[in-house]
Amino acid sequence: MINYMEIQRRKEITWRAPEHEHIEREPRWFFGLGLVALLLVIFAIWQKSFFFAFFIVLSTILMMFFARNKPEHVNFKIDEKGLTIGNRFYGFRDFEEFAYRDFPGRRDELVFKRKIFFNPIIKIPIDERIAGGVLEMLRGKVKEVEHEETLMELFSDWLGF
Repeated sequence: MINYMEIQRRKEITWRAPEHEHIEREPRWFFGLGLVALLLVIFAIWQKSFFFAFFIVLSTILMMFFARNKPEHVNFKIDEKGLTIGNRFYGFRDFEEFAYRDFPGRRDELVFKRKIFFNPIIKIPIDERIAGGVLEMLRGKVKEVEHEETLMELFSDWLGF
């Protein structure tokens, strides 16, 4: 466990984590997804909405592909200047706010909102053992808020993504 005196001396914390939490899915999950997709395609064809049918087929293929792939591991670093994710650096001035989400039984998460319009949310997995030190470094540099889950996040969690 990292103590705060060590953090003040080092002025940085690094960790390695998977891009996202991988959930092993049983064959029946894929079967259920395929069945729902088939029903939606039949409905789309019945409604003569061929673009919607194509969209359903494409999104189902992508969901199955991403559900099978295991995530890559990424290096994270936080220091006095900002946050580094892999080779990409974000200065603290790039962030509007952040939130810490505690998930019992699985890896916790830092959620950053950037000061941009398109794709402003960055979610970072973090181990609870180093979370205290990371939060200590973030406080005072970026505004901390409570994260409110969007409908899309709830839907993604429900699907296991």
